[in-house]
Amino acid sequence: MMCVSGAVDGTLFFFELEPDNMQSYDPLCMVKLESPINDINWDSLAKKIIVACENGKVYIIDRPKKSQIDNSVTYLVTLPMKSWQIKMMEF
Repeated sequence: MMCVSGAVDGTLFFFELEPDNMQSYDPLCMVKLESPINDINWDSLAKKIIVACENGKVYIIDRPKKSQIDNSVTYLVTLPMKSWQIKMMEF
């Protein structure tokens, strides 16, 4: 199982959870976005995450595969993603 956290500095951090012990987790990787993160949700199949940022950008990021991640030097990686700029309404 996987968990992801988002931070004010635009960092997404992915963790692998132990199926038998939800209190135990291993850091997997992180992705740096350009703006603070407002919201994160998994898609219905838990294969992608949808991230909304403070600057109006929305990202769809592929779930990392543990077998394809080399975190021996750094946790910072580049994952396949798409982004859209949402135009905010003016009041």
